[in-house]
Amino acid sequence: MNSSDQAVYIVGVGRSGTSLLMPLLNGHSQIAFTPETHFLRFYLGSEAIRQQWEKRGPAVFQKALENDSYFQRLKISAADLLAAYQAPGTFDLHEVYRDLLRRYLRRKGKQMIGDKDPRYIDYLEVLQQIYPQAKIIHIYRDPRDVTLSKMKAAWSAHRPYWMNAIISQMQITRGRDLGPQLFGDQYYELSYESLVTQPETTLTQLLAFLGYDYEASMLDLRASAEELVDPSEWQWKDNTFKPLLAENLEKWRRKLSPFQVRCIEVICKEWFQRLDYQVSEKKVGLLQENLLRSVFAFEGLQRLVYDRQLKAQMKKALAQISE
Repeated sequence: MNSSDQAVYIVGVGRSGTSLLMPLLNGHSQIAFTPETHFLRFYLGSEAIRQQWEKRGPAVFQKALENDSYFQRLKISAADLLAAYQAPGTFDLHEVYRDLLRRYLRRKGKQMIGDKDPRYIDYLEVLQQIYPQAKIIHIYRDPRDVTLSKMKAAWSAHRPYWMNAIISQMQITRGRDLGPQLFGDQYYELSYESLVTQPETTLTQLLAFLGYDYEASMLDLRASAEELVDPSEWQWKDNTFKPLLAENLEKWRRKLSPFQVRCIEVICKEWFQRLDYQVSEKKVGLLQENLLRSVFAFEGLQRLVYDRQLKAQMKKALAQISE
């Protein structure tokens, strides 16, 4: 694999700090991240989705990209990108995606290309197919702060908080199990809390994993964030423009009710067991506690909610191809 194929991916449960880590790494002199395009999720998220697009051909795919506001953030011509794939049997979306990243990297004049989407935690197998030697950075955060943040974000606020907690629990378990299995020592974990409270130490260790030295200029977030974050996303990514603040930790203590806290702790029991987070001393009534444990501690229910969510997303993606 040549230098233009040295890809790094940031994954994690939504609202765990993926959008904060991206401009920090993009601020390095040798690492370039694309704006968040969802390209892999939209067009390569499953074998069925990829095959449908390839079956329809490069001309149809070109029109889709020209109408894709996320793709337009890259400022890459869809016609130029697809020019090499017009002959029969040459339209391979995996290669189109790799070519897309190479083009963006060449324009930036750096050595390593990065792509970020918190939902990539659901697509680790696809990432492994496309870039088997990719480096995977999994950032995680206190599940109570994750859920609180999801209660406010435009894309997740419509769901009940307990459903957001269930989806988060299923995703982090999947990521932490599959990541090392698929990528071995190319998989790396760090906590949002360590990034915020000890940024220099945390980034120095992370960059050693990537094969680079820490650069103090990375902490100047604004220029990098303006390059990567679209104005339509500022409502839930405003922290990417601000200095790293320890005050962003443990907001759940002030803003969640005792019942909400205990509900999240019951749902995310495994999260607390496997990572360095402590269950609170929040108290609820005995009846409420028993209700939480009898309903939300049931792993089968959690998996059912999560699987239905994934299937709905895949169904929607397939439906959009035929529009």
